[in-house]
Amino acid sequence: LREMALRQAAHEVEQRIGERPGAAEQGVHLPHKHHKILVLVTENPKSAMLIRRAKRVSDFVGAECCVVAVQPTGDLSTLSREDRAAIEQHLNFARNLHIETRILEGEDAAAALVDFARRNQMTQIYLTRPSERTWRSMFNTDPAQKIISLAKDTQIVIVSDPEQMATRNAQG
Repeated sequence: LREMALRQAAHEVEQRIGERPGAAEQGVHLPHKHHKILVLVTENPKSAMLIRRAKRVSDFVGAECCVVAVQPTGDLSTLSREDRAAIEQHLNFARNLHIETRILEGEDAAAALVDFARRNQMTQIYLTRPSERTWRSMFNTDPAQKIISLAKDTQIVIVSDPEQMATRNAQG
């Protein structure tokens, strides 16, 4: 919410300076950074929430948006029927929102995603964490953490499920 409030305030400042008489003649120009948002989808049902959030932000700031899935073979053929159907559903959802979609090839999903982001000058990467947090997963490398460590020059937005956060806060 804080980020959205800051973006709204910056947008209003840009609008007011642009509307001020003689602003262009006085050389008052704000540097305009063109945002590009990259969304990583998986078979996780939260991917739809992630796409919606990125679409809202991209519409608000006038950013380009791209949704990707990363697979070792560059296609979904090696996935189980359920996982393939889930990812295809997310990609189709993004296409229906007029968002560009791609399936990236790479054994290391984090490296492939960050490489794609750099080559395409993405300014933000949206992802979600796996919903289950087990002791075993704590000892494995968290994919989100690996992306964060590889993409130090890119803003990473980890979107969490509000219901899951409320449950965690109630338990803790």
